[in-house]
Amino acid sequence: MSDWDDKEPPDWERGNPFDEEDEDEHYEEARDFIERNRDHFMIADLVQDMNFLVSECKENKNKIYTKKDLILINKRLNLLKESGYFWLTKNLKKRYIYDLNDFIGWLCNFMEQKEIENDE
Repeated sequence: MSDWDDKEPPDWERGNPFDEEDEDEHYEEARDFIERNRDHFMIADLVQDMNFLVSECKENKNKIYTKKDLILINKRLNLLKESGYFWLTKNLKKRYIYDLNDFIGWLCNFMEQKEIENDE
């Protein structure tokens, strides 16, 4: 007879870990977590997109961005950082999301214009 035979099974061995009630509860918890943090996730996605675009400009593979262009991008980026700090300290995440979207839109248009100028 082993030691386990005399003892109650550990918590992880009790019950069915795939019990439907448990699954529904965990699903609800996960959905609530996502809903409560939706703005955080959106900000993280937008910052990742923005970082990708800015790094593309800084790499300047096709040599289409002048020093003046990169200074302009950097100024706009610094303004975004300042406004982001302001909005987030005021707990106005949606306003920061708006500013991130605005910057990304501006940068995409700027990059497209530079590519068009470079093709001419």
